[in-house]
Amino acid sequence: MSLAFEKELASPKGLASSDPAAAWWDRTGLATSLICVIHCLATPIALVLLPATGSWLASPLVHQFLAIAVIAAAAGSLFPSYLVHRRIAVLLPAVVGMSAVLYFAFATNCCGPDALHLAGISAGSVGSIFGGLCLMVAHINNLRLLSGRRCC
Repeated sequence: MSLAFEKELASPKGLASSDPAAAWWDRTGLATSLICVIHCLATPIALVLLPATGSWLASPLVHQFLAIAVIAAAAGSLFPSYLVHRRIAVLLPAVVGMSAVLYFAFATNCCGPDALHLAGISAGSVGSIFGGLCLMVAHINNLRLLSGRRCC
């Protein structure tokens, strides 16, 4: 390891804090996760109020596109930063969230007519919301760690 690298690791802010791209990826990941959660919450309402738009929002392709965006942002920010700070408070919610988002976007019929529904919301939407919230927690913890503040 180079001396400069060791000094960065030893600093209270950590290596990635000086990299604006790391913070950009975290903010992008936070935004895409929030969009995913809002989408999952708004789709049932849109299906009732705006049937043509609601059916488009409920398309599996929309879920899969959002999942790819969420996973790309998470992979671009969380894992490289984890290699710097090695905090489980980032890794655990990231892995759980990414797994949930991928599973409910690609392995289930999350919003079709035969999907399991819980209180009017499909189980796939509930799982996707859970995954999105987990990723939001991971991104917030990561941003706090990279800025030199304690997160947990």
